[in-house]
Amino acid sequence: MRRAALAAAPAYAAAGQPPIRWRGIGLPAACLALGLSAGLLALAIWSRTLIAQDSPSPGAMVALELAERPLVLPRDWLIEPRTPGATERVAIEAPLDVLLGAMAGPTAGPTIGITLVPSDDAPAPSERPAQLYNRFLEPGAEATRDGLIRRVFAQGSPYEGETLHLAPPRGRAFAARCLDGPAAAGVRLPCLAEIRRGGLDVQVRLPPAALADWPRIVAAVERLAAGPAQAAAPQ
Repeated sequence: MRRAALAAAPAYAAAGQPPIRWRGIGLPAACLALGLSAGLLALAIWSRTLIAQDSPSPGAMVALELAERPLVLPRDWLIEPRTPGATERVAIEAPLDVLLGAMAGPTAGPTIGITLVPSDDAPAPSERPAQLYNRFLEPGAEATRDGLIRRVFAQGSPYEGETLHLAPPRGRAFAARCLDGPAAAGVRLPCLAEIRRGGLDVQVRLPPAALADWPRIVAAVERLAAGPAQAAAPQ
């Protein structure tokens, strides 16, 4: 009988090891653990949803309204505002080649900055070279390769350290002031052109090399200001 009992004993008894006793965590504790796991999973899903909403996909468009006209612009271009709706000011920075229609997709080329606001009662930009700037200019003028006339502002004038670039004959079609010499050091977009179209005053900041494209820049500004308009979006 003793031999039969030994033969029927569990293996752990034969090896001299204590029996393994499973200790249950209990039904309330198990439910609590499952509840915590479900809560953490829901929190992770909610966080990922918020991140997805705050990080729009490349090429997303934003519908704006400026001076009662719609503008639809790529979100990647917008400096302000960043949300849809009515606004009193729109500022963008866009790839020059895309804005001019030379390329259909993103490009690593130069960019230009454009700010649009409702026009005010100040003299139109087309009148400023003759009415405002002319008395501050040095005598003499220089024709440039980009087809513009370059003139230098006098020392001691409000525009000292700048040059004026005019579309012939008097800058009515296009005029840009550019920082020159030491004043331009470290400035990425040192030239400023101002254009009034369709009840909007438009400031264009650009690199000097882009002055050669001034007719196409003016045409792009006219498209933006025409409304309703949709600028070319990067693909």
